[in-house]
Amino acid sequence: MAGFNVVVLAIKNETDGEDVLNGKFIQILHEEEGETVVFATESRCRYHAQILDAFCREYRAAWRFDLNHKGDNGVLQEAHARVLGGGLWRCYERERRLMLGGTSQAFGDFVAQDLPQKLAASGRFAGYCIEV
Repeated sequence: MAGFNVVVLAIKNETDGEDVLNGKFIQILHEEEGETVVFATESRCRYHAQILDAFCREYRAAWRFDLNHKGDNGVLQEAHARVLGGGLWRCYERERRLMLGGTSQAFGDFVAQDLPQKLAASGRFAGYCIEV
């Protein structure tokens, strides 16, 4: 059954004790696994394509993403998955507030419909005020 998953990519201990975190995110839809939103801190991934590359290497070993030489785009080699889009995020931990916006040059606009509700119901952002 398809579900909804949240993954946060950060440099080890980078998020410990930090009140404000920000970076980029992508939405991936897999026919069998459902939707996954992958957040990466700005120090971890400069481009949206690097987020997908890291996600494939660290979480989906059977998937392959062919990142171009510049690191800002590539091709996902997984027939049952596609990137829905991407954007920017900023999280205020103390206030329990997550802000989403922007767009990805590599993958286009993210799908905002129902995203705040899905994220609020997830373990990572449960109880957060989520603004798009």
